Amino acid sequence: PSVFYLPCGDASFLVELQKRFQPNAAIGQDLFARPRAEFKGQFYQTDSADWSHVQGQEFDVITTISGVMAFDNLADFFSKANAHMKPG
Repeated sequence: PSVFYLPCGDASFLVELQKRFQPNAAIGQDLFARPRAEFKGQFYQTDSADWSHVQGQEFDVITTISGVMAFDNLADFFSKANAHMKPG
């Protein structure tokens, strides 16, 4: 599966997903943190509202854990997530 996680902090959650499920694509995004060295995927250091680097891509999983509590515009986040979800 393909996974997009934002904000991902140091990508610890993505590292664990990679160990267990071996996603074919893992993308993390965070404004402040840097990914752990063992993270094997793409990382973008930018605001969670900026989805320009994944334009045209679709994902099996889009997740946020603690970030949803800090987003200024939840409707915008869910609209963007919906636009980038693979059908099904």
